[in-house]
Amino acid sequence: MFDDPELGDNLQALEELADMGYIDRDTPAYGIAKKYLHEGEASFSEKQKYVFDKEVAPVIFKSCARCSEGIELSVLPIAYEEDLMLCSYHRHKHYKDE
Repeated sequence: MFDDPELGDNLQALEELADMGYIDRDTPAYGIAKKYLHEGEASFSEKQKYVFDKEVAPVIFKSCARCSEGIELSVLPIAYEEDLMLCSYHRHKHYKDE
Protein backbone atom coordinates (compact mmCIF):
# COMPACT_ATOMS: atom_id res chain seq x y z
CA MET A 1 0.00 0.00 0.00
CA PHE A 2 1.21 3.50 -0.85
CA ASP A 3 2.06 5.23 2.44
CA ASP A 4 0.98 8.89 2.42
CA PRO A 5 0.58 10.57 5.80
CA GLU A 6 -1.42 13.36 4.16
CA LEU A 7 -3.83 11.05 2.30
CA GLY A 8 -6.95 12.60 3.83
CA ASP A 9 -5.88 16.14 2.92
CA ASN A 10 -4.97 15.06 -0.59
CA LEU A 11 -8.27 13.24 -1.12
CA GLN A 12 -10.11 16.35 0.07
CA ALA A 13 -8.07 18.47 -2.35
CA LEU A 14 -8.96 16.09 -5.18
CA GLU A 15 -12.65 16.46 -4.27
CA GLU A 16 -12.29 20.23 -4.35
CA LEU A 17 -10.52 20.12 -7.72
CA ALA A 18 -13.44 18.03 -9.02
CA ASP A 19 -15.94 20.54 -7.59
CA MET A 20 -14.01 23.29 -9.38
CA GLY A 21 -14.16 21.40 -12.67
CA TYR A 22 -10.47 20.58 -13.06
CA ILE A 23 -11.06 16.81 -12.94
CA ASP A 24 -14.45 15.37 -13.86
CA ARG A 25 -15.74 12.77 -11.39
CA ASP A 26 -17.44 10.84 -14.20
CA THR A 27 -14.20 10.06 -16.04
CA PRO A 28 -11.51 7.42 -15.71
CA ALA A 29 -9.08 10.23 -14.87
CA TYR A 30 -10.80 10.81 -11.52
CA GLY A 31 -10.59 7.14 -10.55
CA ILE A 32 -6.97 7.03 -11.64
CA ALA A 33 -6.21 10.13 -9.56
CA LYS A 34 -7.71 8.41 -6.50
CA LYS A 35 -5.76 5.23 -7.28
CA TYR A 36 -2.59 7.34 -7.47
CA LEU A 37 -3.25 8.77 -4.02
CA HIS A 38 -3.91 5.35 -2.50
CA GLU A 39 -1.43 3.13 -4.31
CA GLY A 40 1.05 5.28 -6.21
CA GLU A 41 1.97 5.49 -9.85
CA ALA A 42 3.73 2.10 -9.84
CA SER A 43 0.30 0.41 -9.55
CA PHE A 44 -0.92 1.69 -12.94
CA SER A 45 -1.51 -0.36 -16.03
CA GLU A 46 -0.06 1.03 -19.24
CA LYS A 47 -3.43 2.55 -20.18
CA GLN A 48 -3.90 4.10 -16.71
CA LYS A 49 -0.40 5.60 -16.91
CA TYR A 50 -1.28 7.18 -20.25
CA VAL A 51 -4.48 8.73 -18.86
CA PHE A 52 -2.66 9.86 -15.72
CA ASP A 53 0.09 11.57 -17.73
CA LYS A 54 -2.35 13.21 -20.13
CA GLU A 55 -5.24 14.23 -17.88
CA VAL A 56 -4.28 14.06 -14.19
CA ALA A 57 -0.62 15.05 -13.91
CA PRO A 58 -1.11 18.45 -15.63
CA VAL A 59 -3.73 19.29 -12.97
CA ILE A 60 -2.05 17.98 -9.81
CA PHE A 61 1.63 18.59 -10.54
CA LYS A 62 2.17 22.33 -10.49
CA SER A 63 5.33 24.26 -9.67
CA CYS A 64 5.68 27.44 -7.68
CA ALA A 65 6.02 30.51 -9.89
CA ARG A 66 8.78 31.85 -7.63
CA CYS A 67 10.96 28.90 -6.66
CA SER A 68 9.88 26.14 -9.07
CA GLU A 69 9.32 23.70 -6.20
CA GLY A 70 6.27 21.47 -6.46
CA ILE A 71 3.05 22.80 -4.97
CA GLU A 72 1.50 20.42 -2.46
CA LEU A 73 -1.69 18.80 -3.71
CA SER A 74 -3.48 19.80 -0.52
CA VAL A 75 -3.06 23.52 -1.34
CA LEU A 76 -3.71 23.32 -5.09
CA PRO A 77 -7.42 24.18 -4.84
CA ILE A 78 -6.49 27.48 -3.18
CA ALA A 79 -3.78 28.14 -5.77
CA TYR A 80 -6.26 27.55 -8.60
CA GLU A 81 -8.99 29.56 -6.92
CA GLU A 82 -6.70 32.53 -6.34
CA ASP A 83 -4.99 32.08 -9.73
CA LEU A 84 -1.71 32.24 -7.83
CA MET A 85 0.54 29.22 -8.36
CA LEU A 86 2.75 29.55 -5.30
CA CYS A 87 4.00 26.99 -2.81
CA SER A 88 2.85 27.39 0.79
CA TYR A 89 6.00 29.30 1.73
CA HIS A 90 5.77 31.83 -1.11
CA ARG A 91 2.01 32.16 -0.74
CA HIS A 92 2.60 33.17 2.87
CA LYS A 93 5.31 35.62 1.75
CA HIS A 94 3.02 37.04 -0.93
CA TYR A 95 0.30 37.88 1.58
CA LYS A 96 2.82 39.43 3.94
CA ASP A 97 4.08 41.59 1.02
CA GLU A 98 7.56 40.13 1.25
